Amino acid sequence: ILSKLPLEQVAHVLARACGPMGSCAEYLFNTVLHLQEFGIRDRNLWRLQELVAREIEDIHGPCQDKAAE
Repeated sequence: ILSKLPLEQVAHVLARACGPMGSCAEYLFNTVLHLQEFGIRDRNLWRLQELVAREIEDIHGPCQDKAAE
């Protein structure tokens, strides 16, 4: 039986996972971005991207734009 993890659990893992090609969070972001360029919007991927971004913010704090300073 294949069970599906809730997106919140997947986001928790992806926000912290990294491999030889970079972080999973960055890979997800690039995937969502490129799909958007082709007019493809997958609501689950977008939701997962939002959850991963929140997880990263919880870990590191809010991103500060140095150019705005």
